[in-house]
Amino acid sequence: MYFLQDTNIRIPIAIEIVRLTPTQLLLRVRPIYLWLVGIFVAIAALYLIISYRYEVEQLWLLYLLLGGWLVLTFLFLISSEVITCRFDKVLGMMTLKQKTLLGTKVTKYPLWEIRQVGLDKLVSSYRVVILFHNGNYVFLPGYYSSEKKTKQHVVLSIAKFLNIEALFDLSLAVKS
Repeated sequence: MYFLQDTNIRIPIAIEIVRLTPTQLLLRVRPIYLWLVGIFVAIAALYLIISYRYEVEQLWLLYLLLGGWLVLTFLFLISSEVITCRFDKVLGMMTLKQKTLLGTKVTKYPLWEIRQVGLDKLVSSYRVVILFHNGNYVFLPGYYSSEKKTKQHVVLSIAKFLNIEALFDLSLAVKS
């Protein structure tokens, strides 16, 4: 797991460069923040079970709260998506693999269709965006987070690898 090196606070990074060779660039996006929230929800559910198990008159409340926590935990698990993005110059393809508990989706794009790579901004949160010549775009990851320096590094790495333009303020150009 990678961490921000330029601060005293150790924050888990969700997007990382796994491999960079002259012919291949491999990125991985892990929903670390969702996993941390899922762990918090599980611990809170355990606390509820332990603290309310002796109060018989509020047993219905325990079941209601526990059911709610279980639904939230399930939603966090379903929404957590591990994304692997491989840029391969030998094959001339970008392969986007999105893996969830419900299955895996693989999408391939020719490298020559990629026009630019940039950083999409919403207030003080960012996400990497890949823009294609036909006007379509793909976000890595699909959600915003505040890891600006890490995402700038990823954008520059992709742009350098593909020899394309890197943009750093797409807040007006790209809307999801």
